[in-house]
Amino acid sequence: IVGNYGCGNYGDDLLLKSLLFNLPDDFEYKIMAPGKQYLPLPPAGLRSLFNFKSWRAILSIYRSNAVVFGGGGLFSTYEKLSFLIWGQVLIWSFIFRRPVFLLGQSFNSKFGFWQNLLFKNVTYLSVRDSQSQKFCPLASYSADLVFALDKSFFKFTKPKDSDFICISLRDFYKNDPSNLLNFAAYIKLNYLDKKIPVYFLPFK
Repeated sequence: IVGNYGCGNYGDDLLLKSLLFNLPDDFEYKIMAPGKQYLPLPPAGLRSLFNFKSWRAILSIYRSNAVVFGGGGLFSTYEKLSFLIWGQVLIWSFIFRRPVFLLGQSFNSKFGFWQNLLFKNVTYLSVRDSQSQKFCPLASYSADLVFALDKSFFKFTKPKDSDFICISLRDFYKNDPSNLLNFAAYIKLNYLDKKIPVYFLPFK
């Protein structure tokens, strides 16, 4: 299982937790992520080139039966280095002929040459939002793993007065404004009309 886990990003760690909850009981897995408690990623920078553990990551991919990316925006075109990191895991998986499953991904622009070349070899690809599906029409559409998470296991330190929703506001210059109308309608129908408070939080 590959993802941006163990780096202090609560959303990514929730993606992992939800994925693990939904795996079959007999599914044997190892986690490859930047967090120190997980298997290392293949070398993608100067320091990692001299780290023996980073090179062992390639051996881990070779020993696997399949490679699963557990959701999120790992292949963002805003972050050019993302393909150096996550794309390398894809390439090694293809070299060793391991099936690759990209679950609940999000994309923020149309696929370029390298994306098309890489993703056409993926065994299964699903996206978690309508805008991503516009950029990748062949992908399946799936629920976001975090929204599918069973929240009953969380232990809160103080009782909740009521349910509420927090929405992180973040500017993406390629967002289609029409998506905001759909989003507003979704919030009204599912939360405001049910008297559930909605809080907007500035991401930066």
